[in-house]
Amino acid sequence: VLIFIDDDVRLSRDFIKEHIKAHQAGYQVVQGRVLLEKHKKHASRPQIMNSFLKIKGRNDCAITGATNTLTGCNFSIEKSVVEAIGFFDETFQGIAIREDADYGIRCFRGGMKMIFWSGAELVHLRSPSGGVDTGVAHHFLSESYYKNELYFAQKHFSKLVCFYYKIRLLNRSVKNLLRLMNSICMHNQKFLC
Repeated sequence: VLIFIDDDVRLSRDFIKEHIKAHQAGYQVVQGRVLLEKHKKHASRPQIMNSFLKIKGRNDCAITGATNTLTGCNFSIEKSVVEAIGFFDETFQGIAIREDADYGIRCFRGGMKMIFWSGAELVHLRSPSGGVDTGVAHHFLSESYYKNELYFAQKHFSKLVCFYYKIRLLNRSVKNLLRLMNSICMHNQKFLC
């Protein structure tokens, strides 16, 4: 069993034991529970990606259940999965985004038995340094963010879904750019006072 975690996580006491328990229950791919250090209301169901590339639920859910995607900071697979599905797609470059979801969709479509196992819990600290990020504070300013998102969409979804996803990405980037500009204006106002 291979367990994947990030370098900025705090594991629960029975973290490894819970991953093993899930595999002993017959699952080949196990998504663990991901909590954030800053508390927020937890989801009522595990994360599922639908055919319109929309995610329902989240991986902070306290309930074990079905999933078809992975979050890279907390999942495990059996060696047989690698033999059947292969390795991570190295086309995903720069900002670390979607390579884990890509692997999850490949596992799901490849017929692997997948589960979201809430007992395999960790806290993701989301450290501003380290990891595989490029150091870009705002991902929407990085070309690799868009390349990875679009590559993932084109690899797994229809042309129509990809077209709508491009619109969603554009909308997301405009909203983030407006937030950034607002933040700069607020900072400048404090500086000038």
